[in-house]
Amino acid sequence: MHNVRKLGLQVFAAPDNMTGKAQIHVQAREIDFVTSFGKNLKALLDILGIARMVRKENNSVLKTKTVKGELQSGDVGEGEEIPMSRYTVEETPFDTIRIEKYRKGVSLEAIAEKGYEAAVQDTDEEFKSDLQNVVTDKFYAQLKAGSLTGHETTWQMAVAMAIGKVVDKFQKMKRTATGVAVWVNTLDVYKYLGAADITLQTAFGFKYLTNFLGADVVFVTSEVPQNVVIATPLNNMIAYYVDPGDSEFAKAGLGFTTDSETGFIGFHSEGTYSRMISDNYAIMGLRLFCEYLDAIAYISVGESDTQTLGTLIKHFIDLHDNDHSYNEGDIFPREGVDVSEERLKELAGSDNKQHTPLIELVEEDPDNTAGADTAEKTSKAGKKKPENKVPENKEPAE
Repeated sequence: MHNVRKLGLQVFAAPDNMTGKAQIHVQAREIDFVTSFGKNLKALLDILGIARMVRKENNSVLKTKTVKGELQSGDVGEGEEIPMSRYTVEETPFDTIRIEKYRKGVSLEAIAEKGYEAAVQDTDEEFKSDLQNVVTDKFYAQLKAGSLTGHETTWQMAVAMAIGKVVDKFQKMKRTATGVAVWVNTLDVYKYLGAADITLQTAFGFKYLTNFLGADVVFVTSEVPQNVVIATPLNNMIAYYVDPGDSEFAKAGLGFTTDSETGFIGFHSEGTYSRMISDNYAIMGLRLFCEYLDAIAYISVGESDTQTLGTLIKHFIDLHDNDHSYNEGDIFPREGVDVSEERLKELAGSDNKQHTPLIELVEEDPDNTAGADTAEKTSKAGKKKPENKVPENKEPAE
């Protein structure tokens, strides 16, 4: 055995920050996570005809649009002044897109008991699925806020009229619908088909059929209530993202692996030795968004429209509606104002500035007569209590 001291040799430890087998394995796992997530979303964007995502800065306000105007006559005599066709686009703030942060941890004990594949890889897949749901849930909330409402006596007619309404709306806006996407309830589809065999495809958690029921693509989901059909033109949809690979994050020591092709999500995995946990972090700012809220059809099957309303149980000032004051017993939203399902849930829960439920959700009575006007329907949804005095302490909801 040689004596290294006598030979004048120095013993060196492995250099700091050396890339070893463990680091390569973790990096491969991060790449696989962001690549598969990006491919799944890209598949959905292809179906929707969205060629690219639009990059937004963090905390950008997303706005819905309403186009108003009329084409003037082109029958102009020689030498006469050509009348001006004036169009205006009104923008209304709808939501904010921002980087959202998520974390998943797997303990050393879980890995020892169940093995790496079950404890880490399988939970990675579930983590990825839940992150997809974050994106789709927000999209469904906007779809349910569509203002082209109506009702039909049969489900087939509801589908047909939902398609017809959005195509007609785009024509009135002097735009051409490149196609129509429809969302229907899972049970309604199978009730309609009976014993017929169908094959559903899947992209980013959406199950769909193409060229079905007169639509270019039909999404089949339990997120849409039974006896409700939602539709919008394909070119009403756009996709936004906040870049998770922002170099400013890396400068602060917060580096994430991103997919160089899509850049939709950032993922990082590291071991927390002080707790013996494999920590996984994900950041993303993604939104599927409809530019024109009044080009989303929400058609019910029955004798009346059936969208969710709220009855006020506590006074608040709505900062989303020009500081409109609501008193206890009022119907929310007030007539002529459209709000998203997400906003209704926010006010019905504690995720608002007063940190307390402000409305009680109710459904309009589907058995109302077809001739009932809006005032009659909303009074059935929630009657105003007598002697609604505005309290001195006026608090905003948000």
